[in-house]
Amino acid sequence: MRKNVFVLLLIFVVLTGCQAHQPNSTIRKGTKENHTFDDIKSLHTQDSTAIGDWYDKDHVLVIDKKDNEYEVNRYNLYSGQSSSFFKTSNQVMSIKRSPDSKMFLLQTSLSEEKIELSILNRKGELQKRFSFPAYEVEYNWNSFDENRIVVTTFSKDWSFDVYALNIETGEKKHLSTNQPFVQWMSKTNIAYLDNKDLMNNEAPLVKEDIETSKKNALSKKGLMFSNDQKYLLVLRYDRDQEGYGTYTFYDRKNQKVREFQVPLLSDYSGWSVPYYGWDSRQHVFYTYKPKYSTNKASYNEEFMLVGFSLETGQENKIASLKEEKPIRLSPDGKYALLGLSGKKIVDLKTGETKSLIK
Repeated sequence: MRKNVFVLLLIFVVLTGCQAHQPNSTIRKGTKENHTFDDIKSLHTQDSTAIGDWYDKDHVLVIDKKDNEYEVNRYNLYSGQSSSFFKTSNQVMSIKRSPDSKMFLLQTSLSEEKIELSILNRKGELQKRFSFPAYEVEYNWNSFDENRIVVTTFSKDWSFDVYALNIETGEKKHLSTNQPFVQWMSKTNIAYLDNKDLMNNEAPLVKEDIETSKKNALSKKGLMFSNDQKYLLVLRYDRDQEGYGTYTFYDRKNQKVREFQVPLLSDYSGWSVPYYGWDSRQHVFYTYKPKYSTNKASYNEEFMLVGFSLETGQENKIASLKEEKPIRLSPDGKYALLGLSGKKIVDLKTGETKSLIK
């Protein structure tokens, strides 16, 4: 996940209205068969614009365009069968599952500067809908309370507003937060890097209570941070080795647990933060490592996709890839969708890859 207001997320083409569909009775939460990576069937279609996210470990959500209507379909990776999940004539930009896969957030565009976020249950039924005057949005689901989402809306001039959404009550609360890239630290606390105090591309980490607006500066600085219910991660520039960064993991008592080092690439804005994915169940952190540190525009080598176990401290090399792409892990942690459109899948044990849409 790269955090840069100058880099737009890929917008999937789609157009306006919404209708939920009941799931086909043949679609189940999973199958009992012991499927392998070789069993995965690719889609051969010109209708599919992107794979939005995982539905469960056996199904992905595919965004299809048919005439002037767009449809999100559940696709069974092993049987090759599809079932309608949701239809809309609005421009679908993305769909993302909640941390426990009980809900899905569908992002649609109503016009060039108006975006709608729809919360769907596992049947594709609309639960809540929130609209914003925005050109682009970024959002983060609360893994401590999945009825809460924090949303940052951007205007064309990249001015922004931050909101806390409560799915259960329908509340949309405007926050006074002065930084756009926000993550949850607890049920009611968010955190962000306060870039007004930027030094060597590192910024102090600040925690804010959304109910009281009380802010506390944490004793950490970094290029990026992320967390799950058990660990906090901070990426810092390594001053002892030029061009390298160190990922440091802390437990909830603020004790250092693990750390590992990676070469960093630079771009026009400073140090480029690699894409990453986090398997919170097995406590494995996935990211990319270039072979050496240099300017990103001049780097023409492959990237190593690696998995770092927080339980053992072991770093596993998974696959050597031509470019780094966003990582979306399957619910069981076996596979990952790669890229903004998710058209490639990788086996995280063997490193084997294949195209999902041909």
